[in-house]
Amino acid sequence: MHYITFNKKSKCYTVRMQLKYILLVNRNFTYAGYGSSRKALVAAKAYRDKMAVEHDKKIMIAGKRSPKTISDNNISGVIGVHMTSTTRKNGETYYSWEASWRSGEGAKRKPKRRRFAILEYGNDKAFSLAVSARKEGIAQD
Repeated sequence: MHYITFNKKSKCYTVRMQLKYILLVNRNFTYAGYGSSRKALVAAKAYRDKMAVEHDKKIMIAGKRSPKTISDNNISGVIGVHMTSTTRKNGETYYSWEASWRSGEGAKRKPKRRRFAILEYGNDKAFSLAVSARKEGIAQD
């Protein structure tokens, strides 16, 4: 779960959000305070979502797999798609467009990626294939 952790020792969920090393939120939701673990988790999710909206959606919102805004250093214009290069032992450098996303649930989420070589597909086609691969990867999750 984004921004929610569980502490077995203190039996509570903690919502912790930070943006560029600035702590925005750090709040505990204990079982005792909410009557059950389920109620504590529901309260933690609601609080997290409220804080995400209040902080201008610069952090991820519940249930979404991608940030709501594109970072300043994103040159492709598409979240999760970037150009990458590979230099072989012979010194030749190859470029490709790479799509990346996470698949699975909770702590078992694993990073996934697909690359499309510019040499093989051409720049425009490789880029559009990467965008499509990311959309399909997120949709399957």
